[in-house]
Amino acid sequence: MPQPLSFRLSRTTLLLLWIATLPLLLAGLGNAVTQRTQEARVLETAREMLASNDWHQWMIPRLNDKVRLEKPPFAYWMTAGSFRLFGINEFAGRLPFAIAGWLLIAVTYRFAKKLIDEQFAFFSAVILLTSWMFFSHFRLAETDAPATLFLTAAVYWLWQGGQETRTARSYALFQLAGLATGLAALPKGPQAGFAILFFIIWVLIEKKRGAIPRLLLSGALLTALIIGGSWYFYVRTDPHAAILWKEFMVVTQGRDHIGHFYNYFPWILRATIPWTGLVLLGVIWGICIMLFTLFGHFSWWNDKLGWMYKDQSEGSQERDHAARTLIIWAASILFPLFFAGNKQNHYLVPLMPPLAMLAAYALCRGLASGSKEAPLVRVVVGITFAISLLSPIAVFVIGRYQHEPFKLIELILIAVMFAAIIATLIFARRQGATAGAAIYAAGLAVIFAIVQGWWLPSLNLVHHREIAAQLRNAYGNRPYAYYGKDFSLPLIWNLRQTIPLSETADELNQKLDKAPETVVITQFKNGREPPNVPARLQKTAEYETGNEDALFRIYVQHP
Repeated sequence: MPQPLSFRLSRTTLLLLWIATLPLLLAGLGNAVTQRTQEARVLETAREMLASNDWHQWMIPRLNDKVRLEKPPFAYWMTAGSFRLFGINEFAGRLPFAIAGWLLIAVTYRFAKKLIDEQFAFFSAVILLTSWMFFSHFRLAETDAPATLFLTAAVYWLWQGGQETRTARSYALFQLAGLATGLAALPKGPQAGFAILFFIIWVLIEKKRGAIPRLLLSGALLTALIIGGSWYFYVRTDPHAAILWKEFMVVTQGRDHIGHFYNYFPWILRATIPWTGLVLLGVIWGICIMLFTLFGHFSWWNDKLGWMYKDQSEGSQERDHAARTLIIWAASILFPLFFAGNKQNHYLVPLMPPLAMLAAYALCRGLASGSKEAPLVRVVVGITFAISLLSPIAVFVIGRYQHEPFKLIELILIAVMFAAIIATLIFARRQGATAGAAIYAAGLAVIFAIVQGWWLPSLNLVHHREIAAQLRNAYGNRPYAYYGKDFSLPLIWNLRQTIPLSETADELNQKLDKAPETVVITQFKNGREPPNVPARLQKTAEYETGNEDALFRIYVQHP
């Protein structure tokens, strides 16, 4: 009979495991081409910030030589500091955000261990690491990464402070939470309020009413306001300060990314791949436990639906409390997103820690001694593993479709996938389901590193980096100008220079009169055709990018 894996790990072992995750997050970090507009904003704003000799631009950033106040500048500071140390390139720009993800794994582990135990903490951390959205978005230079790190830390310290009965220690924990909440506001702004919303709901449901007066007396809210509001206070008198209110209205009213609340449901399913089944199971159980807490005195609930939430196995009380806490945490993020006008996939990044912990909750509930849910959990895990068996086939098919001949990186990736599958089966048979799940997660981490670092970048045959290189080879250091209302921030970043925008023919002609050697770029994207160029221009090239489906036309003046 297989022997269960022990989770009484030493601190040294845990530290080494955590350190080992950093090379995985950094593997091939600079290989992927900057094609997302969100990432190009951060990288280019930081590049222009670093190139400026005016310290004022570090507080009032500029993007393509225009003031950018839509987001606080913390992410730009991180990137510019990394540029100064390691040079202006994708690896340096993304490095601080990958480190933020690495630190988030540690915070998630610590939070989960306090909630239940070491086994739950271990699986919470590895499920977070090997969830698709986490591994892909924490390798990009985008504001979601630092915001999620600080928001998670704030929720953890608020929860811990609310649990603490010793007044002095409670005040100290709340002060840490205030610090983290303030820092969460600096990359992303109002999303920092998710932590306070969580705490209010958690206090009411868990009946920890004495925690709110302690929070107020600790001065933590003042700390959060001073840190999070410092930049807003600085820019309040700037002539461009109205941008702040405009951006708030755009996000809340949905003026540029309009959608419906149900758009988030399929996005969540995709974000949590390959753990989607366990996430759904954990969410269902968590919601049922929450409803039982609120309405459990109704006999019909116990009689008809009790099987969905009753957990009689060892440690069930701690797991019930953890499930409620995680559901409150997830709801404090998701429900405000439902009501905000803008709907975007990457808004779900702060939701990844509680979703990973809910998946770990479902897994550990199935692994618990005397668990009646073990057969159901085994079915979900079995389906997850069976679907994973299709991954090598998918890599083979996609590789053959995208390019010929078959590349070495694809052979390596398929070999690693098969090795991970075999190792999982061997450990599960010899050491039990817990060991099998741990090895499966370790294999996923290696596979994700190869996929994100080398394989996916090899599939983009035409991209902004290549277009920029061809433009530099053809036109050297000649000035550029966009024509029309559409322009590409990824191309600006990959060219490493600002490109002014001319929306009308008169504006463009004035630029051409002053600088006849100007290279004019128009962009066709999202079905919007650019305006006709002046007759003095002739088209010299045309490029179509890969994943953003944009068409660039290049013009110069007739000789």
